[in-house]
Amino acid sequence: MKKKIIIGLSVFGAVILLLFMVSLFHDPDNVRITAGVYYNTQRKDILDRKGKYEIPPKVVDYFKVKNVILVKWSPYYPIPEIYEKYDYGYSDNLGVILYWVIDLKKEEQIGPMEWSEFVDCCEIVDVDVPF
Repeated sequence: MKKKIIIGLSVFGAVILLLFMVSLFHDPDNVRITAGVYYNTQRKDILDRKGKYEIPPKVVDYFKVKNVILVKWSPYYPIPEIYEKYDYGYSDNLGVILYWVIDLKKEEQIGPMEWSEFVDCCEIVDVDVPF
């Protein structure tokens, strides 16, 4: 009887420890798009763990197909300082909808671009336009 209680308490303790460890590594604000690439629901940006891809706020919508992430984006000003990798064209494009393509196979990020450029880019990477 004591042996069953000890086993039961050990299993219960292991489950509690596992739940605690999962809570340490789980970020409820980050939605995983693909391995290492996340959409943050609070900031409304897309970043990856390695720093290769970065789409600043405000991502309106995104869609993953094959090895490509297609992003609908609405720029706003001022841009937070952590996004310093690209020239986002804020001066001419405030309040409009622009688009990005992240090609995971070629490891490149293309954008921001207007609708016609986006449609052409989708043809080049061989995906249908989802928006």
